[in-house]
Amino acid sequence: MTEYLLPENEQYKFEGGWIEMFGMENFMKPGSADYEKLRGLAYEYKTIDGYEEGKGYIVRQGPVIDAKKYGDIYYTLEEPKELDQDLPNKLLVWFAPFHEHTDLQAELRMFSRKENRWPSLMKHVASNTYILRLPDVGLHSGSFFQNTVLFQEYERQIQDLIQSIASIYKISHDRTVLYGASRGGTGAFIHGLIGRYKTVAIDPIMQSKLYDEKGLDLYLNFDFLPENFVGRLNELLDGSTQNADQIKIISASNLVNYTYLKALHLERFDLLNLDYRIYEPYDKDKAHGIFTTGTFPLALQYINSFLYQDDIKVEKTPIKINFSSWDVELPTTSRGFIFHIKDEGLEVTRTGYEADPDDRFRLKFKSKILFSTGKKYKVSIKVISSSTLSSIFVDSKEFYPRKDAQTYVYEVQVDKDSSEMKLYPETYQSGWNVEMLNVVIEEI
Repeated sequence: MTEYLLPENEQYKFEGGWIEMFGMENFMKPGSADYEKLRGLAYEYKTIDGYEEGKGYIVRQGPVIDAKKYGDIYYTLEEPKELDQDLPNKLLVWFAPFHEHTDLQAELRMFSRKENRWPSLMKHVASNTYILRLPDVGLHSGSFFQNTVLFQEYERQIQDLIQSIASIYKISHDRTVLYGASRGGTGAFIHGLIGRYKTVAIDPIMQSKLYDEKGLDLYLNFDFLPENFVGRLNELLDGSTQNADQIKIISASNLVNYTYLKALHLERFDLLNLDYRIYEPYDKDKAHGIFTTGTFPLALQYINSFLYQDDIKVEKTPIKINFSSWDVELPTTSRGFIFHIKDEGLEVTRTGYEADPDDRFRLKFKSKILFSTGKKYKVSIKVISSSTLSSIFVDSKEFYPRKDAQTYVYEVQVDKDSSEMKLYPETYQSGWNVEMLNVVIEEI
């Protein structure tokens, strides 16, 4: 049976759909009987979630959110549009910002509208990245992703969910990044410290209460959270084993949260004070919103830097091998093979990409020496490998090797001039690997 609630003093009357968008204002006045009704509902694990004309505000046991459920929390998971099985998987955890705080739909208060969940994010992050999006389901409009006396397992369930998704998709801890802005920035900051994750946060909210010009308590945390989060964050920072440069907190000295961020133990993380101009008439809430949305490009810079961090190697030494002595150019790339230039030679690996039955993958080389009609040539390929080579094709003719120690030797004669040579591996299974030390072509 549906439960309804009517305010004793409906100070703000709205017509039509406006009541859905602003109806929570009738319960946000501290000290009012209606404010205390919401506090009482929190103790019963209930919240306002909708409105029905002629009956009142709908009360539910927990929110209704269009998302998957894990324990007592909710989430959505966006998978990469194209997954390359030869690249490592990555995970970006997105914590919901604070939007639609006066809306009667709990999903909008806790998760925001879908268009505010950065739906284009997948287009801008590293390949093979899964995006885990989390609403803030504490209390009536979220508890900044923190435990309260009413939900003491909240933080643990978030940590468990992140670990579960990482385990399912074989994502390493070092390739997991937490991100959030505003309320989401607070969540990312706290959970990055709890789970020792790389973190990017834009102007995280540092106070549990926010009053508007009407004196309304927009966050509805009552007394379930401390007035500010400096103490909690410093406690987590003191116990952190992360390098400071793995935690990027982006703010500006003309924002309210900055003063609280400066009270944290700054040696334990990177506080980035951005020189940012806000040209609209100054309002602390609008300034915060303008900053969090206007700095998405900067956030992406650090997000992708962390996602790619373990895929990048800074090179300081020259290559020892002289490829100019080879009688072929370096091979052309394809989905079937990937090659890496090493100090001693060329490493070639068969990828996991499935070959079309009518298009067998091969490694294509362009010969520096023209294979001329009617002449004979010896092609010698010196390798270091436990895998073996198979035939080569020149002018659509197939030639098989004889092996001499570490060298595969092919005798080639063509019917028409050609400069293209195609090399076949022994097997087309993923992981076939060979390191070539030299390729020599001689006329015989």
